[in-house]
Order: sequence, then C-alpha cells, then structure tokens
Amino acid sequence: MIQELESLIADFPDVPQFRFELADALCFVRPREREPERSRGEAGESFNPDDRAERAWSERARIERAAALAAELTRAWPQVPQYQALTASAARRLAAIHRREGALDEADRLCSDAAETYRQLAGRFPSLTLYSIAWAQTLSERADILLQAGDREGAQRESAAAVDVAEACLDSRGSDPVFRRFLDRLVRQRDQIGGGIRRDHP
Repeated sequence: MIQELESLIADFPDVPQFRFELADALCFVRPREREPERSRGEAGESFNPDDRAERAWSERARIERAAALAAELTRAWPQVPQYQALTASAARRLAAIHRREGALDEADRLCSDAAETYRQLAGRFPSLTLYSIAWAQTLSERADILLQAGDREGAQRESAAAVDVAEACLDSRGSDPVFRRFLDRLVRQRDQIGGGIRRDHP
C-alpha cells in the first residue's frame, strides 16, 4: 500500500489526499504490513541481536516521515482538522519512541505540542468528543513522561487535567462502557500519582 501511495504522489503531486493517506499509513501501519512474515524456523536461523535496534530505527524514520508530511499538509491547509489531528498523532508516537530511549525532554515537548493541538481541535469542534478524548489521553501520556523524569508535581497536574477533560465528555459518552473504562484508568492514574487519595468521578 505504501509503495502504491508513493507512486500516486509522484504522479499527482498536487493532490493532498494521497499525501494524507501516506502519512496515515506510515503512522499507523502494523509491522506485518511493512515486511513479509518469516516462519519461526527462518526467524530463528537469521536472528541478529541488532534486529531490535534496526526495527526501532525503522519505526522512528517511518513516524518522522509521517510527521513531516502531516505538518506540510497542516501548513498548506490549516483549516483541515484531519491534518492537524494526524500531526498530533505522529507527535505522540514520536514522543513514545523518545520516552523508550530515555530522551524525556524531547518526549515531553512532542507530547505537549500534541496536547495543545488536540485542545484547539476540541475547542473548535466541541461536539466531536474524539478530539477531547485524544486530548485527555495525551495529557495522561505526558503525565507518565513527567513522572519518569522525576517531576511529580507536573505529573499530578497533567493527570488531573486528563480526568477533567474526559469527565467533560460524560454527558455524551457516559453510557459507553469503553469510555467508562478509559475514564476509570485516568482516575486511577491521577490517584496513584497523587499519593493514592481517591476522588470519585460522577
């Protein structure tokens, strides 16, 4: 699929939809879609201890390309929310990579940028709770990064904000069991970071 999209972009450089679809594919494609699966025997015979590092680098390059494409689309068409949301999604995924590598300052910067983008989208489209939920999730991820960096006060602030944002969606999503589990997880995170003080949500 990625190769086909690359060809379409080369043939039709003025069609933004192809760049959007490529960025989306690069950001969310699963490993089995990137390379043919090998049998267990083949994998064992060709095992290389550097494979994990190579895969990590490949993931970073893929997400960075997605982020660059999404940012380019956002600059050209700032009024299109899907482009902004994809930029934020790519930033979150890059933040997760940097966090795994211990680059917490960069992970925090990317997560903060993504949270601000989702905040703006939630303000522009208050009836689309998916932006608020993505905002809450990103605040939760930033809380984890700050906690790992030793900033408990900042982590408390972000985790509490994540709960507040999610609770604002209760009227429209409160009957959704998946959303309720999501909110429960945010509340547990907030309470654990805050020292285990339980504050019940509606």
